[in-house]
Amino acid sequence: MNVSWLWVIFSSAFGLVVSASSGNGSTGLVSISKRSDDYSISYEKWNALAVKRTRTIDALKLIDSEIYSTLQNLQTSTDEARFAITKTTKLSNVRSFTYGITTILASFFLIEFALDGVDRTSLTVGQQLNVAGNLGFAYGYGGPYILDGQLTNGDPGCGVDELRATLGPIQNMLNKYNSLYEADGSVSATILLEGMEDPIIARTMVKELVDTTRTSVFCLISQSGDEANKLSSLLGRLETALNTRMDLVTSVINILDEENEHATLLGYDTNIWPHSLDSRSTLW
Repeated sequence: MNVSWLWVIFSSAFGLVVSASSGNGSTGLVSISKRSDDYSISYEKWNALAVKRTRTIDALKLIDSEIYSTLQNLQTSTDEARFAITKTTKLSNVRSFTYGITTILASFFLIEFALDGVDRTSLTVGQQLNVAGNLGFAYGYGGPYILDGQLTNGDPGCGVDELRATLGPIQNMLNKYNSLYEADGSVSATILLEGMEDPIIARTMVKELVDTTRTSVFCLISQSGDEANKLSSLLGRLETALNTRMDLVTSVINILDEENEHATLLGYDTNIWPHSLDSRSTLW
């Protein structure tokens, strides 16, 4: 076989290889480009979710701070309300007692004036009944102003001790879900919250917990006055803040679950990649 035939055979074979390689390469480039676009979109969504989670957790921390402040103010206001109500009740009791005693004494002096030194033993039955009737009227009218609790110390009967006895479950609720603060979406919220009650269920318990606290200081908030109104307002603020907290916790959980889906698609591995968003942006 001469050289010219060898060259023809070699050229034909080379042309087929180049043609085949050119066709497969085009398909491969399209596939790689599509995967790259999907990866970029998923990564952008992941970063957006991370920013959203960070902001939501910041809001959650602010609510926690407000709740702790409200709990502290509740104790202070309970003391102030108890003191103010006790003081007001004592003053009212003194006025009432004085009025009752004055009424009885006035009736007694009126009887003495009417008798005008008459010997009691010489009174007729009718006169004696008249005296007894006047004394009974004086006691019946003035007695309630003396014996209707006016001789007590005026303390309403509840205060900080009763309040604190109901705050334990609220403190426990605040301590739950703390693991969410440091979560980065690499682990699903379901795993993070394993063994904890569902936040939706916990939210339904808020009203019950706050109502129990209200009952513990009902002897104060049932009274009139600025201190009682302030205490009642703080209890309302506490309930609102606790409900908001549970709503934010639910939002963080939903965001973490979405983050985890994108982390799985991106092949995020907590054993390799750091947890911070800044590190993600420099490493990916």
